[in-house]
Amino acid sequence: MNRDALDVNMLKLVQPYLLEPSDTVNPTDRECYRLTVEDKRQIEAAIKKHGAHALENVTKGGAMLYLRFPLRFAGEDEEYLRSIFAPETLKPEPWDGPEKIVVTTFDSGEVGAGGRARLVVESYSPFEDRFARLPYKSMLPPGDTVVGYQFVATMQCRNSLSVLEQHGRIESFPPAILPKIIKEPWQGIWTPRTKSWRDLGINIDEIPKGDMASEIGYIPSDGGDYLRFLLVVKTIGAMDIDFREKLKLLEDVPYMYGQNGTSFGELEGRVPRSLVAIMETEFEYDEEEGGDEEE
Repeated sequence: MNRDALDVNMLKLVQPYLLEPSDTVNPTDRECYRLTVEDKRQIEAAIKKHGAHALENVTKGGAMLYLRFPLRFAGEDEEYLRSIFAPETLKPEPWDGPEKIVVTTFDSGEVGAGGRARLVVESYSPFEDRFARLPYKSMLPPGDTVVGYQFVATMQCRNSLSVLEQHGRIESFPPAILPKIIKEPWQGIWTPRTKSWRDLGINIDEIPKGDMASEIGYIPSDGGDYLRFLLVVKTIGAMDIDFREKLKLLEDVPYMYGQNGTSFGELEGRVPRSLVAIMETEFEYDEEEGGDEEE
């Protein structure tokens, strides 16, 4: 038997049924309708060779588990079958990831200024991913063009860590019950998030996101390297360690670079406060440890 004939036989095997017509099954036994590891291997091999569109249906124990047209799924293996035949129809799992911007620092392996290791600061904002998998049902009217509200933090070094790390957060609550992120009005604002053009039935691309204002000038709307710079300095300030240890950690900051390539040493020269003064916004300053820092 040649290879093509073998492929055709495999396709015939998995397309009409996964049990031979002569097999005897007990209709009260739920397991007789479940796909086995071998069943799945055969299905996936056929899809890899011929494409998912080549399988018109999948049955097991005489029960129809998948029908290509009209699209139908059934049985306890529905999620698996959807994942390979129509992944876009899968219901996303509720978000269980981070609830704030996550910052990581790594050694690039390069030597920077002063012979120090060049440290790169990256960040992950989870809020777009979280919005796609909201851990609750939207409380906004389904027919409204507003699908959520997005938090925009004020990009100033006097703003708090707890506010800055929420920059970009999206919620689908009415304005009256949006989370209380700020303590003072200047710290940030919630702005409406509207449906995309394609959500409205118009087949055009969205307008690219522009820049936002900050105390050092215009920066990317996601905060860019300036937000990463502030998060690093303020995270040091929020650490539950001795003040001298915090000062030691601050020594590395000017030698860091943001993931967009901006030197934190350059940013230090553009902010209106010293690194120590920025750090001090995150803890009760102990005068005995070092005295007041002039701003």
